[in-house]
Amino acid sequence: MSIRAFLSLLLLLPLGTAWAEDVRVLVSIGNDVGDPGDEPLEHAERDAERVTTLFTSIGQVDPSRSLLVVGQTATVIRERLAEAVGRVKELAARGDSVTFLVFVSGHAKDGAFHLRGTHLLMNELRTVVDTSGASLSVVVVDACESGAIARSKGGRVVPEFTVTVEPQTVKGAVYISSSGPAEASQEHAALQGSLFTHHWLTGLRGDADVDGDGRVSLNEVYTYAFRRTVAGAAQLGQHPTFDIDAAGAGDVVLSRPGKSRSAIVFPSEAEGAFVLVSQPRPDLVAELVKEKGKVVRLAVTPGRYELRKRLGMQVGLITFDLAFGGERIVDERALSMHHFAEVVSKGAHFEQRPFSFLVGFGVETEQLAGLGLRLRPAVGVRATWGTWWAKGMLGLTGSRAQVKALTTTEWQPSLELSAGYRWLQWPVIPWVGVLVDGRWLNQSYVREGEATIRQVFSVEAIAPRNSFGVSAGVAAGLDVPLGETFFVSGEVDGLVRFLQVAEQPSPFTFGAAVKIGGGVRW
Repeated sequence: MSIRAFLSLLLLLPLGTAWAEDVRVLVSIGNDVGDPGDEPLEHAERDAERVTTLFTSIGQVDPSRSLLVVGQTATVIRERLAEAVGRVKELAARGDSVTFLVFVSGHAKDGAFHLRGTHLLMNELRTVVDTSGASLSVVVVDACESGAIARSKGGRVVPEFTVTVEPQTVKGAVYISSSGPAEASQEHAALQGSLFTHHWLTGLRGDADVDGDGRVSLNEVYTYAFRRTVAGAAQLGQHPTFDIDAAGAGDVVLSRPGKSRSAIVFPSEAEGAFVLVSQPRPDLVAELVKEKGKVVRLAVTPGRYELRKRLGMQVGLITFDLAFGGERIVDERALSMHHFAEVVSKGAHFEQRPFSFLVGFGVETEQLAGLGLRLRPAVGVRATWGTWWAKGMLGLTGSRAQVKALTTTEWQPSLELSAGYRWLQWPVIPWVGVLVDGRWLNQSYVREGEATIRQVFSVEAIAPRNSFGVSAGVAAGLDVPLGETFFVSGEVDGLVRFLQVAEQPSPFTFGAAVKIGGGVRW
């Protein structure tokens, strides 16, 4: 049977299994370690995490009905599958129509999954799924020789682009494997994941939405992932397969990217190959080949992203700050062009706008007794390298105090250097650091009736006094992004100060400062 027949049969699946009317239970399994003789994988467990993230955000799977199982033995996985089946049966017993989703990524051979030196037969997994009591089950297996699961109920091995279908029973089940029964499934370092799962997830995010209705159906995403996987593994030979054991009418919607609270939209005029990477963890989110004339809405979780487009030896970059959600339209005119070697050499630490110009105001506790709080305006620059940062600030404080008949005027130009770490995974960016602050203290004195005193007593004016002080301490603060360029910030410092002057018995004092300000990135 041809791939066209697969699409036709998917339309025969029950209308009652549409996602808007279903309750879903998800088990996502990943294991990088197989048998002692298996070469460890690098991305199977991360792929399982990605699947969980996607289905709990745009696949309408409630997080409380999602089980993520990574790096576990067959015994633990059997226990988690039994727990999931228990939830399915409980939901079915109260009258819900339940869709049971199972994803498995790892090593497999001779009809068995290899899980940290233990084995789980594919037939065993299939039996668990078929007896779960779910109205519809969708099982996706990304492993070498995983095509065996698509024929474990009697299907036969057939040439590429063909499938085996058994629509005799009432219960609905669809089994999809990343490769044929005797084929290897490819991991790609550049994709940071499995070839099939990468394309499958990109399709579910919206690139497989052929009719543009904001929903991605089973037939849409399978066709998309099949085509992209076969093209990507043309030299090695990898052909996703499937087995359908279902009857009815209608379509099965796997994801609803149109309802995502945050998305990146590629307008119809955009064209070419794009790569979307999350920040600060450089996780490849999607890779799509955009055709002109088609609008693509790519659903993403709230966060910060970098979009790259390769243009010969140049790479066009643009950043999107979706930490609070929202929808951003890709404008290729805003791409910042960089040489390919520059982007590659900096890798995960490459930032399109690594520098910031800062302006701020601070309120500080007194450094000299009797002079009180003072306000310090400051300007400076900050540089960032991924989660690390460093900055320099030039500030100036001044005060005037009158004690009895003496007025003291004080000026303190200062240079503050600080560095530290920041967390970029939240809408606001908390950071901590250490700082060193050097200050030049200039004090001038004017006596009451200064002119008269100098004339009558023939004395000189009190000479100004200059001293140098240094402070060191810790800083903590928050940056609140206002789009991709601007941000506001708040900071609290704790300081130990050294300033030797005659009026103070000890040159060491403790102090604090509260600062507010903002900046612009470039």
